[in-house]
Amino acid sequence: SNTATIVSQPVNAIVCLNGNTFFTTTASGSNLSYQWQVSTDAGISFTNIAGATSSLLNLTGVTSSMNSNQYRVIVFSCGPIGTNSNAAILSITNPANIISQPTDVIVCPNDNVSFLININGNNLTYQWQVKTIGNTSFNNIPGAINTTLNLSTVNLAQNGNQYRVIINGECTVDLTSTAATLNVNTPVTITQQPSGIAGCAGSTVNFNVAANGTSISYQWQLSVNGGAFVNLVNNNQYSGVSNNNLIVAGINTSMNGYAYRVIVTGPPCGAVISNIASLIAYPLPGVVLVAAEYNNITPSIPTSLFSTVSPVGTYTYQWFKNGALLNGANNSSYPVDVDKLGTYSVTATDANGCSVISNLIKVSDSISNQLFIYPNPNNGQFQVRYYNPGISQNRILIIYDAKGSKVYSKQYTIGGTYDRMDVILTNVQSGVYTVDLRDSMGNRLAAGSLIIQ
Repeated sequence: SNTATIVSQPVNAIVCLNGNTFFTTTASGSNLSYQWQVSTDAGISFTNIAGATSSLLNLTGVTSSMNSNQYRVIVFSCGPIGTNSNAAILSITNPANIISQPTDVIVCPNDNVSFLININGNNLTYQWQVKTIGNTSFNNIPGAINTTLNLSTVNLAQNGNQYRVIINGECTVDLTSTAATLNVNTPVTITQQPSGIAGCAGSTVNFNVAANGTSISYQWQLSVNGGAFVNLVNNNQYSGVSNNNLIVAGINTSMNGYAYRVIVTGPPCGAVISNIASLIAYPLPGVVLVAAEYNNITPSIPTSLFSTVSPVGTYTYQWFKNGALLNGANNSSYPVDVDKLGTYSVTATDANGCSVISNLIKVSDSISNQLFIYPNPNNGQFQVRYYNPGISQNRILIIYDAKGSKVYSKQYTIGGTYDRMDVILTNVQSGVYTVDLRDSMGNRLAAGSLIIQ
């Protein structure tokens, strides 16, 4: 016979993606030859496979596009008419494919936690693993062999643990998921409560809280006159409303009794409300500064500055001349003579530490053509003053006794308004003397009498 007889037909093959497989046949007849064919349209049409001319067809590195291809062989025996085998179907099995990985979770102590994986694949097995803090390798979790890993009542010691799953199955060997981290947050605890604080009107005060916890945030609140607490927002008066330190600037007496608290939140473990801290806002005292006698003075007419403070109470004082602190000047009044001309102010501080600065008072000279000698009478040691319009110049002081004899003559350089010219007369007798003041050219400016006892 010139017709081949097929003894064993090609059989369907199932193979992993990128794997190798084969189809084979056994035939009887004389001078047998073979031609394998493939159909990519479910057996409607077949085309020859070049070089596939033996009883065995090897397929290597199969691709997903080859899935459901049909393969047959034509067997020839001594003639051009061949015998077709049955068609065998090639089925490609894909390796497991992870659709969604395990994800990090944030929980609180004693919560229950689940890690899960969504995967496609055939005949899969699972083994969950854990890597604990301080370890470099993952270890199997006994009994954790499902798509979901359930952990009950987790604790802070598990914070930072990483979990993954190893998958095996058809065409899948040790497929490893990404590692998901377990974050066990520390619940919020307030370690230092905010305290009530007192301040003077116009000052800045701080309320502070100290808290422990994971990822904590703060929200300060205010209650006015016993009303409901409302959230504060940052503005010209309040800053740090979302921090552990609340700054209240420019307080005033209308804020006296305001109540503050802070909500400390540590998601997802909830929030803790602090104790209430109250604000005491002290009023500032009032102070008025006046010159008791005169604002313009001469050597013989000094003045005193007096402060009047309200309300009545106990105060401490600091005096300033031309903006500079006067050390040791701590009374409610301050005497001023021609050696202390200038602009004055005083700061009054009450028992609460609240201070206020007074108005400014300027004490100036008064022009006079009088020659000032004091003390007079004296024992031969005294001072002489005469008005000077604030320029530097030389003056000559001459002293005569009752007989007209000169007993003293000295030149002085004068710069201030009423600079003092100090005189010390020795070995002179008691009596009446004449003091004669001249300019640098010898012209008389003024004269006066002096009594030495």
